[in-house]
Amino acid sequence: MSLTRVVVLAARAHFLRWANGISFLVVILVILGGVVLGLVALPAGRTAAFGTLGPGALPTGAAGAPLPAPAVAGGCVVGVAFLALLVFGLMTLRVIYGMGKVFREQAELARVNWSGVAVARPAG
Repeated sequence: MSLTRVVVLAARAHFLRWANGISFLVVILVILGGVVLGLVALPAGRTAAFGTLGPGALPTGAAGAPLPAPAVAGGCVVGVAFLALLVFGLMTLRVIYGMGKVFREQAELARVNWSGVAVARPAG
């Protein structure tokens, strides 16, 4: 085991801690913004602020009017943030796998150290 691998894994874990936090924050803020936009855009008596895809596959609201630009932009931002979360999730799995290998190596070194048997330290 090399100290370099541990330092690289620690640096990657530090980056992922911030990257995951920021991505989750973006998703939460945009979704909350969409909820607020939906509540503000909701006239009294309606049950839904936005409808489904209308004629011509253009996103339309409940009354057939086009969706407001912030709703469309928010959907794009959330899509990008979810894609980033997917990538960061895969990177996190790689870090967890790497840390498992390092912990196994450290456990073996500890076993050898506490057994009192003199053995050559593994290279690498």
